[in-house]
Amino acid sequence: MRVFYELGVLDIICDLDDNILSARKKDYSKLKTTNNFNDILSDKNIKGVVISSPASTHYKLAKQSFLALKKFFCRKTFIS
Repeated sequence: MRVFYELGVLDIICDLDDNILSARKKDYSKLKTTNNFNDILSDKNIKGVVISSPASTHYKLAKQSFLALKKFFCRKTFIS
């Protein structure tokens, strides 16, 4: 997230956990946040997404991104 933000290509953060979104909003106050992935998929100004989630969700999120004509990159996330 930090790298994409520093490159100036990150506009919005999506997470199901509102506590995580609140924490990220403190770190990246200029970014929009949402807990609804469909907000991102339906936004015509967003051309690509980075999927950083548990591997078990990659297929579903990648397929939704593909069907919404978004470029996407999946990143493996470990949850302990």
